[in-house]
Amino acid sequence: MEPSTRDGWEALAEDLARLVRAHAELVQLEGREALQDLVRGGVGLLAGAVAATGALLFLPTLLALVLAQWLAPWLAGLVSWCAVAGLGVGLALWGWRRLRRPKLPRVREALQEDARWIRELTASMRSSGRPGSGSA
Repeated sequence: MEPSTRDGWEALAEDLARLVRAHAELVQLEGREALQDLVRGGVGLLAGAVAATGALLFLPTLLALVLAQWLAPWLAGLVSWCAVAGLGVGLALWGWRRLRRPKLPRVREALQEDARWIRELTASMRSSGRPGSGSA
C-alpha cells in the first residue's frame, strides 16, 4: 500500500473514531435528559393518581358541604366532585405527556446524517479505489 493511501485510511479511521466519540457524548447528554423527563413524568403521573384518589374520597365531600350553603346539596356534591376529579385528570395527563415525549431526537438525527455521509464516502471510495478526502 502506498504511503499516501495508508495516510488517507489512517485519517479516515481517526475521523470515524472522533465521530463515534462525539456520538457517545451526545447519547450521554440526551440520555441524562431522557432520565430526567422519565423521573419528572413519573412524579407527575403519581401526583395525578394521588389527587384523583383524593377526589374520590375526601375533597368532594368537603367542597359539597361548603357549596351546600348556596346550592342544592346534590348539585353541590356534583360540582365539588367534578372540580377535584378534573384536577386529578389534568395532573395525570401532564405526567403521561412527559413520559411519551420522543427520546434522543438529536442522536437519531446525527446518526442518520452520518449514515448518509458514510454511504457517500464508501461509494466514492469504490469508484476511485482511495479513501475520500472529506472530513467532519
